[in-house]
Amino acid sequence: DLHSFPTRRSSDLYYSPEKTGGKIKWVHCTGDTAQAFGIIDPATRGYALFPSPELKQEIDELIRLYRKMDHVAIKAQIHAVLFTTRGILRWYEVERNPEHLAFAEDLYRSYRRLAMTEDYENYNWFGRPESTEGCAIVDSFTVAVRLWRLTGKTEYLEDAQLILFNGLLANQKDGDFGINNCVGPNHQLFLKDGGPAPWCCSVWGGKGLARAFQYSYFLRQDGLMVTIPGNSTVTARLPKGSLTLKQTTGYPHENGMRFEVLASESKQARTLAVFMPSWIKRESVSVTVNGRKTKPALQDGFLVVKRTMKRGDIIEFQFAQVIGPAPLLCPERTPGFHRYMHGPLVLGTDSKTEQKVPRDTPIEALGSARYQAGDVTLAP
Repeated sequence: DLHSFPTRRSSDLYYSPEKTGGKIKWVHCTGDTAQAFGIIDPATRGYALFPSPELKQEIDELIRLYRKMDHVAIKAQIHAVLFTTRGILRWYEVERNPEHLAFAEDLYRSYRRLAMTEDYENYNWFGRPESTEGCAIVDSFTVAVRLWRLTGKTEYLEDAQLILFNGLLANQKDGDFGINNCVGPNHQLFLKDGGPAPWCCSVWGGKGLARAFQYSYFLRQDGLMVTIPGNSTVTARLPKGSLTLKQTTGYPHENGMRFEVLASESKQARTLAVFMPSWIKRESVSVTVNGRKTKPALQDGFLVVKRTMKRGDIIEFQFAQVIGPAPLLCPERTPGFHRYMHGPLVLGTDSKTEQKVPRDTPIEALGSARYQAGDVTLAP
């Protein structure tokens, strides 16, 4: 209970600059006063376990004060902003106050517009594109998935895949996670490894990988949603009996997904809904069940197959991905440049020397490896 802390009176002054009459300028040990509001994340998590009127009052007040901050002007740390955003989303799930959801969306959109790099990593601070941070990459991924789940807006789920495949997975450094340069601003055209940060990012990176597994599937009332494809076996415990599927795929490097029904406890029709992001060519999509073509429904960005699932059934999704030059996330930062994309993957050349890639370069001349110093991610 935060009210039992001896610092309760001091926190009123810390979180409420107006109460000091302008006589005190608070500075957090990191140089970012907004970091202190990160307590919103564990406080909202704790409220679910130990609800109390006092804790609710404290959370409401912290969010009220946090809304008054100009995160861009004070160059707030992105990691702190994003995990605080996650706490605000969790509070929305408790209170169902639409203002909390709108505020969380505003925070994420501000981050995406002003502090996301061209390879879906992050500035460490608003207005300071000095390095990325594995912790904030994880936070951006988890916030994007939560926003999709709470709003149903598919652009958030697309962001989650882009962040995972380009930022989070490529941030691994021999088992660690850490920092890179900020590709995009200040003419930083080439990805450069900044090394691991085991005192912080490695632990958070492990959490991110766990969430990637957790967020790969979501339950529907009558079946499963596949949000992030990957080789896996999943058991869905549904109201009328469990359903076990084995998924085989080379996505996003390769096209297609294959699902085998390993077990089904119900003769009731079940749905399998697979997310189809915008980089999958709609005209290329085909679905077969046991080798026979079927016409799936398209609902909220998902291809949906509904049928009685029997052990041994094979459901296959075939498609082609968009490949080639693509606009930058923020063209105004690097005018006249573009990226090469393979579906959700930002491509680069495996090179230790910086080189510019003309727009008419064949896609076969590029690769998806982004691990060597000097990898090209932007091209004129």
